[in-house]
Amino acid sequence: MTRGVVLLVDDVRQFRDGRRCIVARDPEEALIALRANRSVELAELWLDHDLGHDPDGRRRDVMPVVAELVRAAGEGAPYGIDRILIHSSNPAGALAIRRALEAAGYVVERHHAPIWRHEFRP
Repeated sequence: MTRGVVLLVDDVRQFRDGRRCIVARDPEEALIALRANRSVELAELWLDHDLGHDPDGRRRDVMPVVAELVRAAGEGAPYGIDRILIHSSNPAGALAIRRALEAAGYVVERHHAPIWRHEFRP
């Protein structure tokens, strides 16, 4: 079990083991949570690429969150995150996340273990 703040960015998944975490279901929620926890080091940041659709039917993804992390690192003030884990089922999206974050100096892991419980929402 991880100690410290865990931020999960995913539109349908939740941890099967019930670990405590902040859950952001869309990019806007994720940015709010990321910025709200700026003063503390995140133990883990879990990123899914595809984040459902907005009310107009347009697809949402995690790239605004990635852009915020890259921006902060580029300004010399990267977010303090112990582990960034990508758990997306979208291989191209996962690769885009990884490349952007690694280029900005973050250490990123790809995660494939079946640790999820799905919470489908209409």
